[in-house]
Amino acid sequence: MHTPMDTIKNIPLRTFVLLYKSSPKRVVLASIIVLFVGIIPSLNILVMIRLIDIVVDLLQNHTHFEYSLLLPTLLLWGALLFLTHVFLGILSSLQTIIAEQFSINIITQLANKLTQVKNLNFFENKDHTIKLNAIHNGLYIRPLNYVSNLFFNLQRIIGLVSLFGILFSISIYLPFIMIFATVPCILISNHIAKKHSASIDKLQDQKESMQNYLYSGLDNQKNKDNLLFNFMLNFHHKFIENKELYLNNFVKVAQKNLIFTIYTDVLTTILSIALFFLMVFIILSKSCGSNCWVYPSI
Repeated sequence: MHTPMDTIKNIPLRTFVLLYKSSPKRVVLASIIVLFVGIIPSLNILVMIRLIDIVVDLLQNHTHFEYSLLLPTLLLWGALLFLTHVFLGILSSLQTIIAEQFSINIITQLANKLTQVKNLNFFENKDHTIKLNAIHNGLYIRPLNYVSNLFFNLQRIIGLVSLFGILFSISIYLPFIMIFATVPCILISNHIAKKHSASIDKLQDQKESMQNYLYSGLDNQKNKDNLLFNFMLNFHHKFIENKELYLNNFVKVAQKNLIFTIYTDVLTTILSIALFFLMVFIILSKSCGSNCWVYPSI
């Protein structure tokens, strides 16, 4: 039997399928670009390690510093940097187009659903009207946020997996250091982001309620009644009260999120610095063994 819980579980899959059907070619192209953009930072690490090895070799084994030996590696690093900027620009443009087509697809699906409504009382139901207005108000922002978050999180996952492989090739301990450095910070950041998103959603409900109240007040027939019974002043005061309440709540939520973000950034910085020194210690120990610690003592 199909339960409401099954519907909730299927929502992410249905949403992605709807997104893919909105623009299949662009979604595939954007996914490929995200794959390259996610891998490039790890490739930059390999290039920088190679560059450091070349510089150390030149300083130790050559009397004159030969820049020609550095040129291929520098060109590769420059090419990766150039490709990063180009791919990010293309990805930004693709995301905008995909989000717009996604929004249009949602409108089309909604129009198809509305044409199947046989009971005209559906449009006279206040709850249905509020839901339709909420969908209308979020038809641009929410698809754009969904597309941006989808590709951003995909890029982060690809970047972490590729970085895990690079660090594992250097030392077996480095991936575990990366996990201890990133996982707590990601969990804390996601927890704060979810709480902030929930608070913003509640505020959006207040804003939509205020907009619906304004739409109701601007209705021609109701305006006649309001003027007849002198209710316009009460309507104005009520609207101002709701507006001030919404703005005050929005500022409080933003300030609270800023405080939590600062605390998270401080914790992340301290943890990252400590683990960075540990990572350098491991790399130096592997690279030069005990000689690195014997020679300075002599």
